[in-house]
Amino acid sequence: MIATILALVIFFIFVLVWYLPLFLKHKKAGLEPAKFYLLAFVLGLASMAIALALQLGLQKIIDVSGVANKLPTVAVVCLETLLSASLIEELSKYAMGRLATWRVPNLSEAGCMLLFGMVGLSFEVVETFMGGVDLGTSIFRGVTAMHIFFQLWMGKFWWRAMNAKAKGDGSGFVKYTLISVLVPIIAHWLWDFGAMLMSGQGGSGELMFAGAVLVIVAAVAIIVATLRTCYKTANAELAQRAQDEA
Repeated sequence: MIATILALVIFFIFVLVWYLPLFLKHKKAGLEPAKFYLLAFVLGLASMAIALALQLGLQKIIDVSGVANKLPTVAVVCLETLLSASLIEELSKYAMGRLATWRVPNLSEAGCMLLFGMVGLSFEVVETFMGGVDLGTSIFRGVTAMHIFFQLWMGKFWWRAMNAKAKGDGSGFVKYTLISVLVPIIAHWLWDFGAMLMSGQGGSGELMFAGAVLVIVAAVAIIVATLRTCYKTANAELAQRAQDEA
């Protein structure tokens, strides 16, 4: 019991390390009402329920068709991580993220990122609990809180899509809407595909090594790129506020 509590505490500490600094920076520039963040968290739970239902349906189709028995192991892993994990989960979170940001007054880019990020945080928490809580898993999932990172990017590009629409730029709206979905799907797929290979599901030691390399490269690239754009966005927002008040 004590070990489980300790694992949960460590997990939440690491998760908040990624989310809280951007949240506090954005708060200085004017935070959206708390009810929208609470709604985003609840919608994150809903996105998990939707994803689970779709994943169960997809698994039944795969079992009935017998396609998994007709393909090489690595191809099955590739398809499962692309369809069941990245595609279904990201589309579920995208739908809930759009609801979370719907009719939020004066929504800024950083605010949109944070509301989508809250959806991802909620999803991350549930997925971690479902996978079983232990110290190693909590540290790994806390350090690599990928659902938060994916949704921060999704929120960034969705805000740009909404901004383009408000300006009457139809092509810009379509462009950024597609990017807001495709970037998290591709990043999620690369991450999960590497993790599955690293765990030995590819069927060979060479693929385990390749998976480990992919996970490390993907983790570093995603974390560095996300934090860089987050702080750049938040600092630009603060600078704009200071200029407006001058």
